Amino acid sequence: MIKKVSTLATTKKKTPKRRYSQGRPTLDDLEQRKSRVLEIATALFVEQGFAETSLVEIAKHAGVATRTIYQHFGNKEDIFKIVLDQRMAETDGGLPTINEDQHLFGVLMDTAHYVCALAVGGNAIPFQRLMVAESQRFPDLMLEIFEMLFHRLHNRIISVFENLTAKGMIPDGNHSVTTKYFIDLLLGTAPLQLTMNWVSEGPSENELQEKVELFIAGRFGLVPEREPAPELHQA
Repeated sequence: MIKKVSTLATTKKKTPKRRYSQGRPTLDDLEQRKSRVLEIATALFVEQGFAETSLVEIAKHAGVATRTIYQHFGNKEDIFKIVLDQRMAETDGGLPTINEDQHLFGVLMDTAHYVCALAVGGNAIPFQRLMVAESQRFPDLMLEIFEMLFHRLHNRIISVFENLTAKGMIPDGNHSVTTKYFIDLLLGTAPLQLTMNWVSEGPSENELQEKVELFIAGRFGLVPEREPAPELHQA
């Protein structure tokens, strides 16, 4: 018996079924179908788990043939990886750029927001619960996915510190270690506490500011300098 997925009910209202009367679907139609499949797969994986979700069920809710999923995505393991990879890709725009007039504190605060968005925002915690729950039945797959996400995040943050060094804003050093310390300090036990429903939200803005200041002073021996407050113009 197919479980009723609450997320799908809302999705169906937003995306009515389309009928293609003749010929092959256009590229736009194809992209919409693929997007629909990933949307449905995400909802089912989060709400039912990896083991309990089948490609047949994904295809049925998405309104496509199962062979279409195999053709464009592969098997269930492949589509699960794509769903997680897509979530990483959705946050690419959040990776901070370094402006000439920006202080180190501002760059690292932007980076801290990016890390938190990936680690504890959106579907991050539901997916973490899912991976923990499925790690006994599918240890190799879950380990492979965890390593993929871990290295992708770390490599992105390493690039931030490399750019900061290139611009002379921080001293050169082992950026891989620096990245590890930075992420560990920012997140602490927040992902675990959120996963266990011990807390309802990640680090506050004030916590992040204090942690970034502590990191700048402790790792680089620099005096943290916050971004100047905007000037108030009197009428």
